[in-house]
Amino acid sequence: MADKSELAKQATFLVSKVSKDVYGVDTMTGNLEAGRFKIGAGATEKKIGGRLSPGTKLGGMVPIISDNHLLLHDKTLYGDHGSRKWKEWYTKYAGMTKMGVIILAGTPENFSEWAKSKACREEVAEVPDGRLWAFVDGYVRRAPQRPPRFACPGVPRALCPS
Repeated sequence: MADKSELAKQATFLVSKVSKDVYGVDTMTGNLEAGRFKIGAGATEKKIGGRLSPGTKLGGMVPIISDNHLLLHDKTLYGDHGSRKWKEWYTKYAGMTKMGVIILAGTPENFSEWAKSKACREEVAEVPDGRLWAFVDGYVRRAPQRPPRFACPGVPRALCPS
């Protein structure tokens, strides 16, 4: 098996992505890597505890990795998309990164789309509490692990479009 543990250990984040705009995902990744982000207040600021600083580049050769870097959808390694095997490895790799998983949403609307997607929610279902983040409107925010049910399941109230 193509073990990518060393790559995961060097990364700050493993991404979960949602975007109809492929360039948007790359742009958000570039912004995060270059330190072009702000830190959300409250629980986010507390949980980050100085591990990220706006204006400071993320360290490492590949500070943000994706399922593509990890070959998680290689059918010869993990079987068909949706198999339990690749999801287990996604969670293992997420645990090896410095911060966990970041949802590259960009906008509250995209975050809502991500949250409505069963496949997206299942991808991060086993990520430990406190290791799930969202990049929305230029801010890194702590994403709720098991959010309350309301108009946009899985979306913090402040981000949920009315």
